[in-house]
Amino acid sequence: MVTDPEDGWDDDVVCFGYPSAEWTFLTVGGATGTPGDTPHRLVAHGPYRWLRNPLYLSGSVLFFGIALVAKSPTILTLALAWAIGLHSFVMLIEEPQLERRYGASYREYKHTVPRWIPRRPQPERGDVAGST
Repeated sequence: MVTDPEDGWDDDVVCFGYPSAEWTFLTVGGATGTPGDTPHRLVAHGPYRWLRNPLYLSGSVLFFGIALVAKSPTILTLALAWAIGLHSFVMLIEEPQLERRYGASYREYKHTVPRWIPRRPQPERGDVAGST
């Protein structure tokens, strides 16, 4: 479906999802975090300095963006159900597994990096303030 360019920002939402997912894949060297393709160490650089779930957020933004571009209440409902299910999965299954796997380093990461809403990271030791 082609949208009217004067419609608003819905196309921009879709355009954000894909590049941010690519940045995330490049950061972890292609590991997706799916069973059988997990990183061997805690990844806390690149987009993972800004939020804990950049790949999930990118996919969700893309899903919502498609619903907006298509002007589809059905796709919007599916995107909302996806987001609720994903949030539940992350909180109930994935985060406890990561705590068991990475221990104190993951608990510290979880304490300092938000789950869904990106936040400018604190400078790491050796970083020049304001350069990320």
